[in-house]
Amino acid sequence: RLAREVGVFKVGKQLFLSGGPEVVRMIQRHGADVFLDLKFHDIPYTVARAGIEAARLGVRFFDLHASGSFEMMERTQIEVARV
Repeated sequence: RLAREVGVFKVGKQLFLSGGPEVVRMIQRHGADVFLDLKFHDIPYTVARAGIEAARLGVRFFDLHASGSFEMMERTQIEVARV
């Protein structure tokens, strides 16, 4: 009901873990975008692969923890841009 007014819904760890990717797809089916707030933080390869999957899921935004390293952020940006 709120898709037109809100536009982008935040899906955090608790909701994503309980509902999985289907929660994201349901929000998208109702015409809204998703900010996937999972704060990715791991070795650069792992975060880049997670970012690719978030992009394939069609989320508008996702976040990663800057304390993970510049290499992690840069690699994720490069890999996601290829999707």
